[in-house]
Amino acid sequence: MSNFSVWLNNKKCRQNALNWSKQFYTDTGSFKTTTRLRDEEEKKWQKRIGRGEIFIMTHKKRDGSYMNDDAHVVGSQDGSSKEISLTDSLAQVLGKEHSGRVRRLGFGPCPTEIIRNTTQQLNFGEYQREITELKAAVVEQKVEITELKAAAAKHKVEAAEEMEKRQTMMNLVKHIIQQQGDTLPPEIDAQLKSLGN
Repeated sequence: MSNFSVWLNNKKCRQNALNWSKQFYTDTGSFKTTTRLRDEEEKKWQKRIGRGEIFIMTHKKRDGSYMNDDAHVVGSQDGSSKEISLTDSLAQVLGKEHSGRVRRLGFGPCPTEIIRNTTQQLNFGEYQREITELKAAVVEQKVEITELKAAAAKHKVEAAEEMEKRQTMMNLVKHIIQQQGDTLPPEIDAQLKSLGN
């Protein structure tokens, strides 16, 4: 081997050591991909293995102890809940999912396409029902608004007709009084003018 290849090999070793020291969450999954490990465990246990169980499997040592405190926190959580959301223990420890892959299960579609939150599925039916009720309420309000507009237009027409009748009567009274040759007293004239307005 040449000196250059030895130097390059040492440089890569130092870089790998540095990278391993920066790693927050080491696992014991060796060189198997998590997808392969999941498939093997599913065949072994004859049941579907979730990402939380894979996380626990790959973060436990052979003696049963956890790799670090965060892994211990995740492992001590109650595993009976099948509900997976952004607030589950694994998501709290590892952080927000990267779009385009499901953590610990390999590359593929987004987590929301694979893992559905059960409360979201339950709430979907409620949302649909609520939307239907709100649409019905909107239709009822539109009908009520149409009826109120028609009633307002009718009252406006009636008020205009009433005003026209008053004006006609006032003009008639003025005409009769003028025909008799008398002038109206100022109080009555003011009242007639106020009726006209």
